[in-house]
Amino acid sequence: EIHTIYDHAEVRAAQMREGEVARQKGNGGRRELDVVEMFSFIQSMGIDPIKESEMIWIAEEALHVQLPPGWTEHVDDRGRPYFHNTNTNASSWHHPMDDVFK
Repeated sequence: EIHTIYDHAEVRAAQMREGEVARQKGNGGRRELDVVEMFSFIQSMGIDPIKESEMIWIAEEALHVQLPPGWTEHVDDRGRPYFHNTNTNASSWHHPMDDVFK
């Protein structure tokens, strides 16, 4: 399945904005999504949360996976997150670990 560059952008952008608050509260940067956000994220991964409820843990792991070494996360001027590899100077709209969860 092919995902567009905007599949996870809104959820990840919200996660980044609130990640700093979570870190300040000692939550290790993990953000808890509300039900609507999580439902949307699960569906964006191609998982039917009703028929495939046993697969929801995969979306939870994908949402909180750490970046590999050399990768950093940024937000463009439109509020969309993107990822930059400092070793290769490549940038991507996709989280570098997305393929692991497909």
